Amino acid sequence: MEDHKDTRHTLSRLLTHFGHQISVAADKQSALNILASSQNFDVILCDIGLPDGSGYEVIFQAKRRHPVKAVAITGFGTEADVRRSTEAGFDFHLVKPVDLRELQGVLDQVGAEFACNSSSRIAERPQNGRAKTAGVASRRLLI
Repeated sequence: MEDHKDTRHTLSRLLTHFGHQISVAADKQSALNILASSQNFDVILCDIGLPDGSGYEVIFQAKRRHPVKAVAITGFGTEADVRRSTEAGFDFHLVKPVDLRELQGVLDQVGAEFACNSSSRIAERPQNGRAKTAGVASRRLLI
């Protein structure tokens, strides 16, 4: 989730260009509604400070439903912030402004983990003729 409209739009367009399937949410409640609709995501990119709650709450609920990788994309970057996001269930912590190469590195790492844990799941992902990052299959992402 990303409450900043321009950031959400830019991330969505870039990640769609790289072949990922994207769903977007601007706040905690819309994210929880999307998650409740039984859509399963491979990765959730989530701001921590949301207008109607926190990303911590979203990730807690998401991980209760099914295994998912969670990436904090936030302005909170102290050691205590990183520790708190890890304790809340985030697997990665990126500080804004996020470098696209750093984000792609995280998604590549997640892709490698999926390949090790579930190669048939990755093989079934449709590519829809879209550009892919090197060696990375399409992922379902919630932004």
